[in-house]
This record gives sequence, structure tokens and C-alpha cells, in this order.
Amino acid sequence: TAEDMHDPKFHVGQLFSSVDLLRRAIREYSVKERVSITFPKNDKTRIGAKCEDGCPWYLYASLDKRTNSVMVKTFNGVHHCSKKWQVRAFTAKYIANKYVEKIRANEKITLKGLAALVQEDSNMTIKRGKLGRARGLAFNIIYGDEIAQYNKLWDFASELRRANPGSTFYLGVNEQGRFEHCYFSFDAVKRGFMEGCRPVICM
Repeated sequence: TAEDMHDPKFHVGQLFSSVDLLRRAIREYSVKERVSITFPKNDKTRIGAKCEDGCPWYLYASLDKRTNSVMVKTFNGVHHCSKKWQVRAFTAKYIANKYVEKIRANEKITLKGLAALVQEDSNMTIKRGKLGRARGLAFNIIYGDEIAQYNKLWDFASELRRANPGSTFYLGVNEQGRFEHCYFSFDAVKRGFMEGCRPVICM
């Protein structure tokens, strides 16, 4: 659950819906506990995570066909290592995903403001360059890639015509093939206008 992901705890027999979800939980644990965890085994059906050399902390999980989930099958939660000030898992992508909703609520947030959020939550000092990349990635999540969004207009037009037969959709592009304007009208709206309004339009 979302609450579990905020403060991950692991045990043998624990189930995850996917390897990706478990990977995210381990990274969240790594940041929260300030330990360096690597993934010597990492593919679509299994994951093996270990702490630094000399530390016994280890987790292994793989696909369990009976439950169709990823199950933790081996786990040693003991640490003999010291806390780190710089954690490998604390990447720009991690920061972007963790703070995307706060950035969405305050799109004018400065790098100084983002640094204050990170410092307050995780007690970590992050370089300005990484904060800039994280904020850029967060904006990409919020707004999406512009080219991909415009390309979806064709799919929207096809779905509109399929789901609302009789509807109209026109898309105009300039000489370079870039979006310029579009017009669409739902069939129900057109019929409602013709049947429910007087046949006179005054301007």
C-alpha cells in the first residue's frame, strides 16, 4: 500500500504485485535508512538486493506462480554498516517521483525551495545540478512530453469518431507539419442545437 511504501518493512513471505514495486520499496528503504543497497540480481522475475561488503543485510525475491506475485523468499535485516550522507538511490529520478505532487501544487518552486523540502524530509543536502534535473523530470511527468501529447490528437480524433458516430473533428497544421488549430463537435451537441434552438442566429 501507499503507507507501506512510505516506510517499507520486509519479511519472508511478503508479497509484491511486481518486481518494479519491490525495487521502489527497496530504494525508499535505502534512502530512509541511509544505507547503500545494490541489486546484483535484477530482472523481470527476480530481484536480489544486498548492502555494502561486510554487511549481512540481504533480500531475495522471485515470482511465485501460486499467488502470481513477487514473494520475498530470503531476508536478513541486520546491518553492520554505518549510516551514509550520500546514498546511491537518491537520484534525480527518485526526487522527481517523490516530490512530483508538491511540485504540481507549486509549479513556481525554486531550486532553493525544493532543496528545503528534501532537507526537511530526508536530511540530505543535494547538489544544485541534481535538483535542477529532478525538477525538470517532475515537470515532464506533470505536463508530459509535448510532441507525444500532440501526437495523441490523432488517436483522440479516431476515438471520437468511433464512440460518437456523426461527430466532427478537423485538425490543421502549418507548412512544417506542426499543430496550428483544431475543431471538434459532438454529434449529440449538433443534434441538440438543431432540434432545440430557434432557426435564427443573431450576432
